Amino acid sequence: MFRIFKIFVLLLIALAFLPAAFAQNPFLDMIQSFRSSGIFDIFLFILFFIVFYAILMKSKVLGSNAGLNGTVALIAAFLISLYSTFTGFSLIEPMSRFFTQASIVGLVFVAALIIASVFYPDLPKMLAEHFKSPTILYILIPLALALLITSRSIWVFWAGFKAVPGTSSDVMILVVGLIIFVVILLIAATIGGRK
Repeated sequence: MFRIFKIFVLLLIALAFLPAAFAQNPFLDMIQSFRSSGIFDIFLFILFFIVFYAILMKSKVLGSNAGLNGTVALIAAFLISLYSTFTGFSLIEPMSRFFTQASIVGLVFVAALIIASVFYPDLPKMLAEHFKSPTILYILIPLALALLITSRSIWVFWAGFKAVPGTSSDVMILVVGLIIFVVILLIAATIGGRK
């Protein structure tokens, strides 16, 4: 009798999970719903705002006034968000691929550090010695370029220069101005951070 009861309970559990096994992926439905409503565009805007604000506050290029740095970061984030509207090139997919691949590289790096800590008794000291040399730049720069190329984020730089039918020269000037503004901002942030 107990055996029949166990089979009955297992059958009920299997029947409870059966519809869920054949249902469509709810996570996929949620992602498609977010994509169609434009939530990812807002996430991209917030990401660029935070990055620009952090760069401006850390480098103190415009001083330590949080209001001024926030305003400039807000304007820069709006300009970058408008880039996809002007060019017709979505920044969401390349950025998603880039961050996914960068996360995987980061996980591999952390796993390598954990494994290396087993073999080297004083790993932080050894890493501090190796990271002082410029050879680490010779490793990180090609890695960053490989991530940009494989995630197709490199095409963001050329998307503004394609002639899209129906775009005026004003839009092209705005896009080129946006690119120049971002480059100047990055240069100013790196020069200001050296002091």
